[in-house]
Amino acid sequence: MYKIITIAILFTCIISCSKNKSKEKKLFEKIDPSQSNINFKNLINDTTDLTIFDSDLIYSGAGVGIGDFNNDGLQDIILIGNQVESKLYLNKGNFKFDDITKKSGITTSGWTTGVSIADVNGDGFLDIYICVSGFRQEKNKRNLLYINNGNLTFTEKAKEYGIDDNGSSSSAAFFDYDNDSDLDLFVVNYPDDIKNTFEIPFYLDPKRIDTLNCNQFYENVNGKFRNATVKSKIGYKNSDSFQVTVSDINNDGYIDIYITNDLLQPDFLYINNKNGTFTESFNKIMNLSSLFSMGSSIADINNDSKPDIITTEMMPSSHFRRKNSMVHPDVDFFEFLLKDQFKSNQHSRNMFHLQNDDGTFSEIGELANMSRTD
Repeated sequence: MYKIITIAILFTCIISCSKNKSKEKKLFEKIDPSQSNINFKNLINDTTDLTIFDSDLIYSGAGVGIGDFNNDGLQDIILIGNQVESKLYLNKGNFKFDDITKKSGITTSGWTTGVSIADVNGDGFLDIYICVSGFRQEKNKRNLLYINNGNLTFTEKAKEYGIDDNGSSSSAAFFDYDNDSDLDLFVVNYPDDIKNTFEIPFYLDPKRIDTLNCNQFYENVNGKFRNATVKSKIGYKNSDSFQVTVSDINNDGYIDIYITNDLLQPDFLYINNKNGTFTESFNKIMNLSSLFSMGSSIADINNDSKPDIITTEMMPSSHFRRKNSMVHPDVDFFEFLLKDQFKSNQHSRNMFHLQNDDGTFSEIGELANMSRTD
């Protein structure tokens, strides 16, 4: 009798749980391209003249930017392509978009890798800054600045504004670093020659620094930009940087800079000194870095009014994939990174840096169950 009652209760619970699960409201809904009219595909042909042997970064391009370009209260979308033309989609409401790329005047032909949305000239309309990369044989990799004319057309003016950076750019961020009410710019560049990225002397020998493909900082002076990489104490460093994220990390009223770096260099954390200069402080206030940092995000995760930092890497979630597809550095390699040259503790996984009360960070990626997401 007790067995029958137990089975009945269990069956009722299963039916109840199934019904409740079916009634759960989904957090996201997939919008089909037939409804949205967004049919963009960033197709890469890597079987002809361009292959992985030309650049190890062939698959790391493209980007998406979202902003209200005509101030109608609806968010529009620009999608950046590598071997395909970038597309600008105007939001018509109800998740329907019009492709206005041709009439907007936005054209891209190079290997574009990132897009930043900001009101660069302060006229009340959002502008578009596009990072351009490529390979060592390409000489013209100048970034593009499309100024919004206020009528859904744009005019390219990167050279006029002084930010037609010709390095191999991956991302950029506009922010007011000196609180003078105009936007300054940080551009992340990386080496365009694959052979350099695996040579230890490339990182350590100042004579081998390729300033063109180093990260660049531009200060806004009376509406135009001047290169302030040296002036700001950021300086030129060899690094395989992927992304720049900006935030007031130490809550002192000034914006700081976080840079994710691939390969040997640990990530960079530039603390704003509030006098026009920055101090690289990663090893002073953080204890771990992702070995192959791809991207980052900064937000107050636990609502304690202190920004926290998450960096993403490539550690697979399954044991089988980890044993078959990941790089496994030996002890000598870790000793080299930790003591000899870079003085950094780097591991191949995501990092979740939780800020402590004293301004330092504790890495809790494993505890938060988000250290391995492939």
